[in-house]
Amino acid sequence: MQESSLPGVPLLTRGKVRDMYDLGDQLLIVVSDRVSAFDVVLPTAIPGKGKEEAEVVMRSSRGPLNIWAMADYETVTDLDYTGDHAAKWETSLLWYLRPDLVDMSQLPADRNEKLWGVGGLDPRDHASQEVGREICEAIIDRVGQRALQMLAELD
Repeated sequence: MQESSLPGVPLLTRGKVRDMYDLGDQLLIVVSDRVSAFDVVLPTAIPGKGKEEAEVVMRSSRGPLNIWAMADYETVTDLDYTGDHAAKWETSLLWYLRPDLVDMSQLPADRNEKLWGVGGLDPRDHASQEVGREICEAIIDRVGQRALQMLAELD
């Protein structure tokens, strides 16, 4: 997950790799897959990085801590998104969130030409901003629902 969004929950701060929300007497910290180097957020996230970092925090915590460690696609596997690299899903999400970074004309027009570094469905045939919008909205909605459920469990 590159960026979190929880409608109705005030965002306190968005750091280089973590987003912090104000829950009144509690804080919700969302660890993303964003990568920071030399105080700069890099354009490409590392899938699963946030989940691994959250698990490390959970193992080292000495107090009550409720953590949901997840990859961005875990909430929407029922929509056939199970993670990929530079293929249908990742390209569609980036195209929706940062259209200035996607130029499909740079890909070979010849469908028989192998796309190096692409793991998943060919983005030339399957990726679109609309697919990115739909999956992004589904992820945000489901993460928000789960976060609210977890908050209710703390009471």
